[in-house]
Amino acid sequence: MLGLGLSNVIPYVVYGLAGPTIIASAIQRSALGLLFVVPLLPLYVILDKVLKSELPLANNVIDFIIIAMLLGILIQKRGDEVPELGPSPLQGPLIIFAAYSFISLILGSSNFDGFTGEINIARYAHWKNYMIMPLLYLITYYALREKAWQKRLFIFLFVAFLVADMRFHSTFKWFKHTHFQGEKSRISGLANLGPNEMGAFHAIHMLFVLGVFFIDKNVKRRIAYVFFMIGSTYCALYSYSRGAYVAILLTSIFIAFIKERRLRYPDDDGHSRLVNYREGGKHDCS
Repeated sequence: MLGLGLSNVIPYVVYGLAGPTIIASAIQRSALGLLFVVPLLPLYVILDKVLKSELPLANNVIDFIIIAMLLGILIQKRGDEVPELGPSPLQGPLIIFAAYSFISLILGSSNFDGFTGEINIARYAHWKNYMIMPLLYLITYYALREKAWQKRLFIFLFVAFLVADMRFHSTFKWFKHTHFQGEKSRISGLANLGPNEMGAFHAIHMLFVLGVFFIDKNVKRRIAYVFFMIGSTYCALYSYSRGAYVAILLTSIFIAFIKERRLRYPDDDGHSRLVNYREGGKHDCS
């Protein structure tokens, strides 16, 4: 991993920490499970080694952590807990989506395997994995209510994405990229995703940090954001994904128009008259 020779060690460390994390997530604080499992998703190569290892119950580590977090949300009561947020605005659509996809699973299994009344276990496993991300969203919504824990998760993800960018560079430097050579110049690496998906992956988290860059006024953090965006843009650029290019370009233009007032109001005097009108100086807006 990153040339440090840790590729064979870290999966065992992750597996060893999974047990205490499951217990702590269930009886102490659900957010601990999020801090453990979410940063591993951008570094799926590590998680994949854990899941495919021959260690006891290793292939069910993520399932156990999610179950522990759900139990924690249901049974934990803390004195420092902020008032309940109420149902997530996406809870209904996600439930409908889960039900629709599960019905599609049943119908698809019937079409492929015949009307035996049984669900193909392999397809059910794929559906269960497909539901992990929506479920993690709901867990995050209900478990990360305090800003301090939200900041911790952001820092953990920030570091994980940086490592993912560095891993892309450490792999891509061995490719000949003096000129584009088709698929020979493109790399994959995140689970079973191809080059286009990798480009979208790096473009998405670069654009997210770009939005944070304009909101956060802390100078030191903004410098860190710049280095982060340079690394992510490098990865998206050399994914040779036209979709990633278009996404970065259009989203950057959109953010610029939202953030930069002069792009929306090229006539400063006209904008000043509009502001005066809104503040009560109606006679100035002639």
